[in-house]
Amino acid sequence: MNIVAVAPASSALVYVRQPGAPETFLPGRKINGVVAKRGDSPYHLAKRSSELVKLKLGRQQEFVIGGYWPTDSLGLGALLVGYYAGNELLFAGQVRGGLMPHVRRRLLEKLKALCVVECPFANLPDMGPRQGGDITAEQLLEMQWAKPQLVAQIQFTQWTADNRLSNAAFIGLRLNKAATEVQREP
Repeated sequence: MNIVAVAPASSALVYVRQPGAPETFLPGRKINGVVAKRGDSPYHLAKRSSELVKLKLGRQQEFVIGGYWPTDSLGLGALLVGYYAGNELLFAGQVRGGLMPHVRRRLLEKLKALCVVECPFANLPDMGPRQGGDITAEQLLEMQWAKPQLVAQIQFTQWTADNRLSNAAFIGLRLNKAATEVQREP
C-alpha cells in the first residue's frame, strides 16, 4: 500500500512508496492518523472517495480500573481508569469504546465483586472545564467505585493537555500485572 502522509517540515502532502503499517515509517509524529489510497487510483482534490481509507494511529497502555459509570440498559456505560503516581491513583479518563455486550457483562461481574463506597482517584472531582473525560461532583454520585485491582489494556489516540485519554477503547484485561505497578507511560 502506498501512503499519503503530512510531512512535518513543509506540511505538504508527500507520496510514500513504503508498504507496511504507518507506525513503521511515522514514528514519533504527533498525528491521529493518515489517509491512504491505492497507488493506481486517481486522487480527486477536495472530494471524498471510496478509494481513500483513513487509518487511525493509536497508542496502547495498561490502566487501573477504579470504577464504572452504570447504565440502566447495559449495566456498564463506561470504565473509569487511571494510573499510579507514587501512592496516588490518578484519573486518566472514561473508556466507552470496545465494550461489546458480552465484554460488559463479564467486566460488570468482576467489578461488582470489587465494589467500594469511596472514590479511589486522588484527582476527582474535576474542578474546571476539560476535555476527555471530565467528571463533576454531581456525576460522582452516579459512579460505582471499585477496589483498584483490575488492570485493563486500553487503546487511545493521545493524551490531552489536561492529562486525559482521547478516544479510549478497551482491549482486554491484563492478568499478569499488579495494579500498583501501572504508571503513566511517556
